[in-house]
Formats: sequence, structure tokens, C-alpha cells
Amino acid sequence: MPAQPSSAKRKIDHPCIRSVAFRLRQRRGRKIRDLIEGIHWKKHKVEIVDVGGTRDYWKILPADYLIRRNVRITLVNISPPEDPRDGQDAVFSYVQGDGCRLKDIADNQFDIAHSNSVIEHVGDWGKMVDFAGEMRRIAGAYYVQTPNYFFPVEPHFLFPFFHWLPLSAKLGLIMRFQLGCFPKASSRDEARGYVELCRLLTRRQLHRLFPDAALYKERMFFLVKSFILIRSGVS
Repeated sequence: MPAQPSSAKRKIDHPCIRSVAFRLRQRRGRKIRDLIEGIHWKKHKVEIVDVGGTRDYWKILPADYLIRRNVRITLVNISPPEDPRDGQDAVFSYVQGDGCRLKDIADNQFDIAHSNSVIEHVGDWGKMVDFAGEMRRIAGAYYVQTPNYFFPVEPHFLFPFFHWLPLSAKLGLIMRFQLGCFPKASSRDEARGYVELCRLLTRRQLHRLFPDAALYKERMFFLVKSFILIRSGVS
């Protein structure tokens, strides 16, 4: 049975890709800072909901900067934090919930809805539509990052062209080898579960999910590795 998106994200955030991911996140920090500055200038505080996020991710911005800008970040995940003290301080708080159905969060309750490499793990297209709808509903501005389907190296299995192969070939590879951040699968069902955890999106699909966003390209070796979708605004 496939793991939940939050557990999938923990598995994928692995040392084998962390150094590259962290460099990209540092670049993303500038765009997030721009959103924060615009909202802080008008409201003198900034409420962020990070759906599927972690405290470690927010090291892309200095802790003292978040405090100076009166930023509060609510982390939303399906599973509770491994450390029960996680997300309980001056900046961070924790809420358990499903990003595809945030029934306890009101419309425009937050200033910024944020997600980093989450939407590709929530499930099928219907789940992605639900997730995108919630991101657009719960905040005046949003920031969504996700890998590009057309980048030749699949970022979770770390295997060239893996995501373009037929399903039977993917299952065969996963059952024979340890790929990227996933162990070798012991059965076809387990292998299929790994495949279903990672559904990369194209630029066209992202435009359908987030029609009111500006789309930015993150490049690696002159190729588009991932996309960032941003809607600016104050709730």
C-alpha cells in the first residue's frame, strides 16, 4: 500500500540529493523573501501555511529575519512530527491535516500558502486538483514548487528517463535495484506503490492547476529542472 505523502516526502529528502536540493532552495529563498516583504510592508506581520513542509526547509531564510518580519509559519502534514516539540515556538506551529482537504482552514486565513515538492506526491490528477484548489483558497498569495516532468533525470529515483518508461519497465527496475531514495522493492505491489508516490507534472498541467499564477523556471545545466508558481497578493 502506498505511503502517505508526508512519509514519502521524508523518504525523498535524503542525503543523496540534499546538497543539490539545498542549493536550489537557497535561490528560492529570494522569491519567498519578496512575498514576505510585500505583505509585511502592508500588514507588519506575515502568516504562512506550509503544506507538507518542515522546519529544516525554512533554513533557507535566517531565523532572525523571520522574527524581525513577525513571520508565523504553520506546518501542515498528514502525520504528526517525529519530535512532539517540533513546530511549537515563536515562529512555528504544527497542524495535522490533509493538504487536499484543509477543512479546518478558512478562506484566506493566511497571507501565503506555501508548498515545496509536495503536489507531485498527493496522488492522482483529481487529488492534484483538490490540492491546488486548497492552496489557492486558503491564502491571498501562494508559492508552489514542483519538479519538471521533462527534465531527463527523475529526481526521486535518480535514474535517467525513468519517468518516461512504461510501467512494466519501472516496476522491473525497482524490483532489481535500489534507485535513488527508494530501497529495492520486494514485490510488484510495493514497486507500484513507489511509482504512484511520484507523479511529475508538465508546464501545461501546472497552468491548468494554477491559472492565476506567474510561472518561473529553475534551470540546471541549461535545462528546466523545476517550476515555481507564484500568486502575489494580500489577503
